[in-house]
Amino acid sequence: RKYFSGDGIIDALSDYYLFGDTKLTKSSLCLNEKDVDSGIRNDRLQRQISLSDYPAWRIITAYNYYLYYGDTEFIKNMFSDLANSLDWMIEQINGKGLIFQFPLFTGAQYSAGLGPTAYNSSSDYLGTNPLFNALLYKSLICMSRLASILKDEREDYWLSVAKDVKEAFNNYM
Repeated sequence: RKYFSGDGIIDALSDYYLFGDTKLTKSSLCLNEKDVDSGIRNDRLQRQISLSDYPAWRIITAYNYYLYYGDTEFIKNMFSDLANSLDWMIEQINGKGLIFQFPLFTGAQYSAGLGPTAYNSSSDYLGTNPLFNALLYKSLICMSRLASILKDEREDYWLSVAKDVKEAFNNYM
């Protein structure tokens, strides 16, 4: 099945708290189809796309997986894709230091008179969205912690970007 990382975060937390089980989360994160829904960005030149939150949900789910189960080997295998997704998110940061969600124009939504919308047919997700920017901040913190565990040199860089995003968030939101 396709893995939707936005839904996966809820599934993973349910598995942790209700069943103490790793199998669903681990197998879902192993589905690494590079597309918007999975949260893996494969084309860093795609700037004006929707679902800026999906890469964040994938990163946070992977971090939670490590946090609850300590599976360092699994995180080592995931780290490159997670880092690429985070880099894509960082590239979405605008001059204000925040992510700006561009509208998505799709045939069905646009022809129905809804105009430019986000993936969920709502204009509430557009612009400098607090949720997307909070998730960017959380993703930066999670990845810096994983970088520390794996002795990756990007730990300090991601912490620095997180500090800048937090400052921008507090200034503009």
